[in-house]
Amino acid sequence: MLVKPGGELGFGAERENYAKARRTVIAQDKDGRILFIVAPFGYFTLHQLSVYLTESDLNLDIAVNLDGGGSTGILVTNPREIIPSRVLLPFVILVYAR
Repeated sequence: MLVKPGGELGFGAERENYAKARRTVIAQDKDGRILFIVAPFGYFTLHQLSVYLTESDLNLDIAVNLDGGGSTGILVTNPREIIPSRVLLPFVILVYAR
């Protein structure tokens, strides 16, 4: 849990392990929108990402870290954006408009 319900810090400094990696996050903002966030360059530890998201202007209510590292990737069709995974994945998350 990177951002606890209500926008609170979810991954405190006491849990920091200093492991920077590519990260994939699914979050919901306080207006109910679902966000997929990808940090593809390995800049963040989990604690650093938790702080960044909590202090950002994204107005997040909750955010969860998904499996990251080499499996981090995203494909958006409109507007087109591709961040390829470095490994083949046995699963995907599909999102369709209502």
